[in-house]
Amino acid sequence: MLITEKQINFILSLRAERALPVLEVEEMRSMARDEASKEISRLLKLPKVGVAAKAEVVAVPQGYFAVEVEGVLRFYRVKEGKGRWEGRVFVNRYSSDYFARIGRSEEAAARVAIAADLKSAAERFAREIGTCYACNRQLTDAVSRARGIGPDCYKRGRGF
Repeated sequence: MLITEKQINFILSLRAERALPVLEVEEMRSMARDEASKEISRLLKLPKVGVAAKAEVVAVPQGYFAVEVEGVLRFYRVKEGKGRWEGRVFVNRYSSDYFARIGRSEEAAARVAIAADLKSAAERFAREIGTCYACNRQLTDAVSRARGIGPDCYKRGRGF
């Protein structure tokens, strides 16, 4: 019997917690269920990477980004926590002015894709959506649209 979706998601989340490279889901689909169980057992024995170390591995700044994850163009907001959540960074999927929570495996994949080419991911968001990649306000003039960032954010040095 082949690996289940639950096992795939669990393996991806365990690899993210241990700052291991993200595996291609399609490669995992050919894995047998007992092989997946052995891999899960092996991963559970490995130590988790601390939050600070994990952030260094796939650190991404605040902003809005468009990247392809699992072959689909997706839009994300990266936001630093405030108050009791200070020190944490949240990644949410952006769709039609709604910020959806995502699973750990998708978050890890999104962070890796964003970090691979930060500036291109930010500019692609601005080009596709038509809003500033720093604050998400509408871009109204040609210069701002070309930069991907509004004049106020540009003056404040919030660009990449």
